[in-house]
Amino acid sequence: MGLPVDKLEPRTRWMARRGQGVLRRQGVELERVRREMDRGIAQVAAFLEPYDVLLTPAISRPSPPFGWGARAGFARAFRNGSGVTPYTQAWNVTGFPAMSLPVGAGAVQLITVPGRESSLLALAGQLA
Repeated sequence: MGLPVDKLEPRTRWMARRGQGVLRRQGVELERVRREMDRGIAQVAAFLEPYDVLLTPAISRPSPPFGWGARAGFARAFRNGSGVTPYTQAWNVTGFPAMSLPVGAGAVQLITVPGRESSLLALAGQLA
């Protein structure tokens, strides 16, 4: 896998093993999907290019208490996480630099194009 798997949490190791299985079974189809994603990523990058940073919500409801999912199994953690963080997942998958910052009872997400990570850090420093 190329990762220090022994350093990952058990449920993360399980997800990595599952992902490798999917890749073995559906590699050709996943390549087609990757090419389509790359086209979409290029379109989004072109849209974001004129802007320093895009500000979006990071979570869909008030932040859960610290440690809320520490003992959750994979299925529960996935359901809880995807319900709370639906706005962050696409940026994580597509590789755009993004970060979330707490704001009140929620959080905001700052997003930019690759190569402009310093813009995110500078803005986060001003907001802190």
